[in-house]
Amino acid sequence: MELSGFTPNEAAHGDRLPAKEAADKPLIVQVREHRDSVVTAFAPEGKPGIVVDVVDLTTDSTYHDVLWMNGAIVDGLSPHVAKTMPVKLVWTPGKSGYPYLSPAALEGKELELAAAWASKNPTRLDDERKARGLGAKQAPAPAAKSDADVDELLKALGNK
Repeated sequence: MELSGFTPNEAAHGDRLPAKEAADKPLIVQVREHRDSVVTAFAPEGKPGIVVDVVDLTTDSTYHDVLWMNGAIVDGLSPHVAKTMPVKLVWTPGKSGYPYLSPAALEGKELELAAAWASKNPTRLDDERKARGLGAKQAPAPAAKSDADVDELLKALGNK
């Protein structure tokens, strides 16, 4: 008998943060990976998903390797692999009358909160990944920003 190697399902090792639980909260999202076909019990034929690291700015909680498969969220975030962005998942009215979650840019005080968090925690997500021994597929760490850089970013975004 010849044995083959076993590779655990990568999706099974991420933190759990359903998108609806993150809805309407200011978040920092680091898009780590886009997957073309994730097979689940609800999608046996496979459907697209994204793997993200998330900071919930309302609780200062972090989540790593979260798999989101909500269509509008995947469509909105998948072009931003390896980027870290301030976003909010908002309920959007659908044509069928049913709302769905989609990503939106943070504005005003929430954007200022995200910029301040990023300035004070420039390597936190990567440091936590290393401490937990999480995978090598890491997006680049955001560069540390000075208070002047944060002020300049906020001015450029029209929030100061």
